[in-house]
Amino acid sequence: MLGQKPLAPNKFVIVDTSVDLKNIDQKGNILSAEVTLSLKEYVESKSTVKKTTTNTQKKAATSNKKSLGTITITVKSVHIRNGPGVNNKVLGYATNGQKLTVYEVKNGWYSLGGGKYITASSSYSTLKKG
Repeated sequence: MLGQKPLAPNKFVIVDTSVDLKNIDQKGNILSAEVTLSLKEYVESKSTVKKTTTNTQKKAATSNKKSLGTITITVKSVHIRNGPGVNNKVLGYATNGQKLTVYEVKNGWYSLGGGKYITASSSYSTLKKG
């Protein structure tokens, strides 16, 4: 909607999101952030077409893996990255009390599946195996 008028006759779907934290204080509190959404117009067709996406395939592969355990975040927030290391892109954040399934430990990083990693440091989370 723009004012009282719709932008288009169809609905929109979110195809990508990103968060860029602009200011974080010394205690890890987020003071300001920039959120970007990429939208795509969803046009319904009369015919039914079965679609397979890369994202669906990643989720299916992750669900077939056996879980190593669950971590619980013990600090205000921790980066979730697209690879095991601080030089990899930040995909998002896990926050205090959040529980995440871990599939493996790689180079001191927990693999969360789907190409997502979080530090395996006990300073930020606790691991419950099983």
